[in-house]
Parts: sequence; C-alpha cells; structure tokens
Amino acid sequence: MTLALLLTAVTGAWADEPKVYDSGDVELFSLQVGDILMPGVTLKNSDVNNIADANIISNRYSIDGVISPYGGNAISSIPFSIGENGLLTAKLAGNGPYDCMPITEDGKAGNAWVVTDIFAEPNYKTILIGGTMYPAPSGPEVAWNAETKTGTFTMPGSDVVLTPIYAKAAAFATTGTEPDVKTLLPEAAEGVIADTDAPLIKEGTGIVAFAGTSTEVKQGTLMYTVTPATVTEAPPLDAANKWSADVPTAKTVADGGIDVLVWYYIKGADTPDGVAATLDNTFNDTEPACLTVQVLSNKFDIQFNAANANTIEAGKATVTVGGAAATVTEGKLQGVKMGSEVKVKANTGYKFRKVEVKKKEAEAYPLLSAATTSDQGKVVCAAGHLHDAKTAVPDGCTAVGILGKVTETGHGLILALQDATAQTWNTINGWTSETTYAGTTLKVLPDAARGSLASYTTLGETAVSNWAVAQKSDYEAIFTNLGSTVDDGDGMTYDGKVNAYITTGVGGTEISGKYWSATMVDGTNARDFDSTCWYGHNKGETHSVRPVLGF
Repeated sequence: MTLALLLTAVTGAWADEPKVYDSGDVELFSLQVGDILMPGVTLKNSDVNNIADANIISNRYSIDGVISPYGGNAISSIPFSIGENGLLTAKLAGNGPYDCMPITEDGKAGNAWVVTDIFAEPNYKTILIGGTMYPAPSGPEVAWNAETKTGTFTMPGSDVVLTPIYAKAAAFATTGTEPDVKTLLPEAAEGVIADTDAPLIKEGTGIVAFAGTSTEVKQGTLMYTVTPATVTEAPPLDAANKWSADVPTAKTVADGGIDVLVWYYIKGADTPDGVAATLDNTFNDTEPACLTVQVLSNKFDIQFNAANANTIEAGKATVTVGGAAATVTEGKLQGVKMGSEVKVKANTGYKFRKVEVKKKEAEAYPLLSAATTSDQGKVVCAAGHLHDAKTAVPDGCTAVGILGKVTETGHGLILALQDATAQTWNTINGWTSETTYAGTTLKVLPDAARGSLASYTTLGETAVSNWAVAQKSDYEAIFTNLGSTVDDGDGMTYDGKVNAYITTGVGGTEISGKYWSATMVDGTNARDFDSTCWYGHNKGETHSVRPVLGF
C-alpha cells in the first residue's frame, strides 16, 4: 500500500518547493508562482491590499511545449473550480459555468494546473494558470513499489524538487454519536472447536452509521494471519507470513485446548487507475492489532455404560476408532477426535440387542473458575454458574452474589446480594476466623451473623471462602468495577449503577445506609461507607454488613 498520494520529481523551475493544493478552498491572492492546483480545489477571491478584483488567464499545455492563453481573454467573476476531468471551470455571474481548455498532451486529459505567472495592476491582480501533466514531462520518472512502499528515480543532470504527499491511514468504521461512539473492530469468537470451519473471529464492519444514516466506506482490505499465543510482535505485512483477506477458521489449528492470536490490519487502498489521487480515495495501512482466541479441543470422551459388568473390559466387545483398535480404561475411551468413525463390535459368543448413543450435554452456563475481568458484573449462582446481570437467572438457579473484582492472578471477590445481620465493628473484628484472599485479610462472619445469605456450593477446583467482611480498598475496587463514578476525594464509593447490578432482574437488596468495612482508622474508629462517601465511626456503633466471598 502506498504511503504517498503523489510523488513527483520535476526540474528546478522555482526557487522554493511549490505548494500543492489537492482539496478545499484556496484564497486567490495567497497563490505564488509554481503552486500546483489539483482536482477538487476551489479558487476564491476577496478584497486584499486594496485590490478590488482579479483576473485569471487560463492556458493549456500544448504539444510543442509553448504556453499560450486560451482564447486570449481574461476571466473574472470568481470563484473557479478544478474538476476531476482536469478542466478549470469559471462560474460567471448570470452565465456559465464555462469550461476552459482541458489540459492535454497527445490528446490525453491531465490532472493539474500550475500558477505560471502573476501580474499586479493598480486595481487588478492577473494570475496566469497553465495546464501541465504530472509527473511533468521534463522530470525523471518515478517507479513506485507498493509492496515495499518505495519510490525510485534516476537523478538527472539538474536540480529536482521532490514532493511526497502522504495518504491518511485507513480506519475502522464507527457507529453512534458522541459520547457513545463505538469503533466496529473485529471480535474474538467463542466456542470454537479446533480443526473445524468455524471462524476464529467476528468480522469488523465497513459501514459508517451516524444519526441513522449509513455510508459504505471502502478504504482497503481487512487482512488476517494466525500465530501461536507466544508470539509477541506482529508478523511483517507480506505474503510470506500468510496474511490473507479470508477470515481465519479453526482449520488452521490441528488440536485445541490452546490460545491463538489472530492478527489483523486494514491494507489501505491505492489510487484507482486513471483517477487523480486525493485524501478521499487513497489510504495507508493501519497498524496491526491482535485478538486472543481460545480454541477448544476437538477430542472428546466416550463413557461406556452397561447394565452389568462393563461389556468392553469383560471381553464381550471390541472398539475401533478410525479403523484402529482402541483401549477402553475403567469404562471410558478418552481423546476421540470429532468426526472419527467409531465401531463397537460384539465378540464371538455375544451379540448386542441394542446399542444406544446419547450426546452428553455440556453445562448450559460457564462455571466460576479462574474468572476474568470480562466476567465482572456477572451473577454467581449457588452451583457456581455465571449469568448475565440485570436479567432474571434461569429457573432452578439460586443467585448468590455479583462478581465485583478479579485480579490478574485469577482471584476475586463476589459481593453478596443481601445484607448480613447488622452488628458492631468490634463484634466483627473480634472473631478469630480469618481467610486470606490475594494477600488481603477478610474477617469471616459466624453462622449466626449471616442472616438470609444464600449458601454457596463449591465445584471442582473452585475454592470459595465463607461470607466475610472486606477491607475498604476491596469494596472500592468492587464498586469501581461495577460502574461507580462517585469520588469524594477519599476513594470510590457506590452509586445507582451498583444497585442496578444488585436489584434489576436478580432481585437483590440495594445498598442503603451505613456499612462496615474491615479497615480500622485508629483504636476507636473504623471505616464505613454510605451512599455518598467513606467515614470513620466509633467501633461500638451498629451498622449494616454487606459481605463478600473470596476465591
């Protein structure tokens, strides 16, 4: 992809490097000899330095190289514009517009005009504009290599002026209005099984939508490549690194249970053939970015059930997978690749009355184990499943709390949906039962102080503490992660957004009133929070308690 819209090398006709105007309005009196006017420019006139008006004499580039006035007439009544066809168009009052002679060389239309001379008169300023072809016939030819982004020319026996005009970088589409503008980037796909045609990503979009209108944006091509998760830098943007416009699928991953990186960037669009380069039709590449995609294993287990002794291990039957004998251990055959042909054959002396195969249903909802920051705000149910907050949990699930904090090491805190029994700070911190969560000491509530809190059943390797009182910093982190924006100068506290997570759909009790933390101020006072800020109160006072679970 090019870095430049236009790269010209011309003979040193002017002492200073010319200005190139390629779009927008140009004040007529600001032009200097040698300035280049590209299609899309509009020339405007105004009263400057007591010059009441101005003339423009339009010229054309002739085959013999001689610049001569077109028609020999001065043209006034500005503004003028230069169209994409290379014509200088005059908008005359009451008439017109009129097209001046096109820029030609051997009958071909050109795409630029050059200020060749300027004459100052008492009441007028006459600007001579001549048409030319670019690159100029007298300059060395520039060979452009789009792959390496390099322009090359042979230095002539004269000075040259080098004019690179850079293209703006392509950008992903956006939607919405300020302040809710969302960039429509690619997203990692979920539930992808290795060695399948399932896409690894959800594509970004090329449609820009603002205030209900949509416009297709063609800035280039979205390119992808896939690398192991251990790769730390984007591969070079060339074909040798398997960059492709095809959306990558799990076919590139032979086996699962791993993370891969899907790299992507927009390969910017070159100037269309035969069309003048502008900021609106030529784009540079974007910088590569990547998504981490978890690819699930494509190997699964077969559990053999029998009404009596296991038929396989008792020698009553044999199993082959893909034509090869398979060994069943303790009634299970592990690691069978999806799509494999599985045959079960009764041995001599036995026969099957019926063979039933049932698909083993996976868990309908993910379990809490090494939770990630993206899970913050999810509802945790008694069996350890995670559900979206602000919506009712499925029948048969008992909501326990809101996942409000997750650390980089996978530890976290779940904020209870209900208050525990109100009590004094001295009572809480008089308990000897403590638990350590990621270096923080939590004060564990005794059974008698838990009130109506729901029980929590641990599953697998998910070890969850008993209900406890957290430190001030932990509560602040929970409130911040649940969308709190209240800052009283002494840390974050909760607001309506936190209560929306707790109450909407889930049916929890909103936080209201004063609540103890496990943080002590001094020998007399301890930290507590309410709906506006943190305070220090006497430890003998009775306040509410909103416990947490640490994991």
